[in-house]
Amino acid sequence: MGVIFALNGLSYLLVALMAFYIYYTFCKKGELACKVGDIMGANGIFYLLMSFLNFLWTFGVLEPSNKDFALMNFVLVIVSSLLILYAVYKITDNRNLVYLLVLFISTVFAINYSIQAFFVVTLAASYLLMIIVSLELILFSNFYLKNAGYSGVAYVILSVAMSALAFYGVEAINLFWFLPNIAMFFALLFICLDVKNLGIIRRIERKRYKKVKAWDYLGLFSKFFVFMASISAFIFVSSIAIHELGHAFVAQYYGCGQFKAVIYDIIAPHTEIKCDVYYNDFVLTAAGIAATTTIGLLFILTGGAFIRGISYLIFGFGLLISYGDLVELQVSKNIIYVTMLLSVIIITIAIVKISAYNLKQQNILKERVESSDKTPVSSVETKKQSK
Repeated sequence: MGVIFALNGLSYLLVALMAFYIYYTFCKKGELACKVGDIMGANGIFYLLMSFLNFLWTFGVLEPSNKDFALMNFVLVIVSSLLILYAVYKITDNRNLVYLLVLFISTVFAINYSIQAFFVVTLAASYLLMIIVSLELILFSNFYLKNAGYSGVAYVILSVAMSALAFYGVEAINLFWFLPNIAMFFALLFICLDVKNLGIIRRIERKRYKKVKAWDYLGLFSKFFVFMASISAFIFVSSIAIHELGHAFVAQYYGCGQFKAVIYDIIAPHTEIKCDVYYNDFVLTAAGIAATTTIGLLFILTGGAFIRGISYLIFGFGLLISYGDLVELQVSKNIIYVTMLLSVIIITIAIVKISAYNLKQQNILKERVESSDKTPVSSVETKKQSK
């Protein structure tokens, strides 16, 4: 096991050193670059701690502990996903990522508060957040940032594989964590190599627009399909969390002694409530639908085109998961089935809107590149040519 500890420790150390190098390099390039560097440097501290722990196990200074490693790795994944999301937000200036952060928080805190459920849900949400951020780089960037996105996807796939093995009984300390760490190292390396441009739009404007060939459409469709599937899965889980939180908050308002939102259950998500005081059953049951509707309206009022598509997904999923509430409220089957059909229609509209937004963004980038190609030579360059 000493060899595995050494390899894992070395891989954590390489990621930490690359993060620190980004901090050193970026902080010499201006205010925006320095903010990204600060974020990456903070991320490197957590990898350095994991490296330190693995090396202590390698040389027998400390006794290896599977529980301690699982806990520290759990913290590392959460912190790393949040910091990288913020770094990509700074690089791309895509404020839609902030809304994903809000949904992430709502998902994590609206769960059954058993230790196992908390670990599983939070890790799943963190990995999903990381893959959405990576796909953001793949879809809207070129050169090094695009490769950083591919490396980020590889990191998530390998990390999920390691986590799944740990979940099914293999001790986490004995797994090959150096594999996802290598992918993370290359993700940071490609971000570091892009320091001269540091921004998706600026990098694309420097590159001459290439017409998409016929066989490229399959690749583009595959990327977008994975992106939409990830976004939809994340919004679905978040909508369930918001829905159940609505029930829990109203139960708290009425002064119910015990209430707990259960997102993952063998039967279905539900809220367990034990109430010895008076409460309005209709208000308590309808609170779930009201919660998703409120969040959806909030996103519509505060967000742009992309977030409006997200809000429609919240509306659609909010209606879809309200089936049990409608049955409990004794709504007629006709109304229930019509509501379910309406939810499917709204979800379809949301997917169309998000797709249209992405296509529009691609066209905007194309126009910017074409306009930059037609930009006349500056007067300074003209003088140099005349000389």
